[in-house]
Amino acid sequence: MLASSPVPALNQNSTDSGIPPRVNLRAGRSNRTAYIEFQVEDIDADYERLKDKVQLVHELKMMPWGNKTFQFRDPEGTAVSLYMPATDEAKKRFGSR
Repeated sequence: MLASSPVPALNQNSTDSGIPPRVNLRAGRSNRTAYIEFQVEDIDADYERLKDKVQLVHELKMMPWGNKTFQFRDPEGTAVSLYMPATDEAKKRFGSR
């Protein structure tokens, strides 16, 4: 014979209706699944303006395909990437976007 034991409540906000309470999935967490990307005119100026005001994910760097970029997190934790085509080839590829 199995003894039944009480199941602990998941949190103090549970109800007797059997429906679990609404859970705030963003509490204390950052969005790690999406990012926002913007092409800018002057990446160096934008980097200098923002670098001490935001949480940087990576500093200003040149990507293998010719874009200069840096990435930071917005106040809700979403990654925001700014980039600028820097090489002639990148300007041809991304310049019309």
